Amino acid sequence: MDDKKKLCSLCLLLRLNEILTSAHSRAHLNDLENIPIFFVASFFYQFTNPAPFIAINLIRAFALTRILHTIIYAVFPLPQPSRALSWGVGYGITGYMAVKTILYFL
Repeated sequence: MDDKKKLCSLCLLLRLNEILTSAHSRAHLNDLENIPIFFVASFFYQFTNPAPFIAINLIRAFALTRILHTIIYAVFPLPQPSRALSWGVGYGITGYMAVKTILYFL
């Protein structure tokens, strides 16, 4: 009977490891989907001659929201609204930079 308990414990540990690993992988893939788009948007945004205070704080806010999103997604999972809000703020910043750039060069 003791061997069955050890086997069950081992199976549970393996399953937990699989769940945690997949969450980390999904978090990294999500970062890879969003960060390169931000790099492109912010690169072209700098050619619009924005106010340095605004540009610096937009970049800082995006970095903070991506860090929070990754932590909420993979390290300390919280209920869904927190993850969606952190993603939405970052997405909004990227959209703002892209729209400002497009309108500037039109």
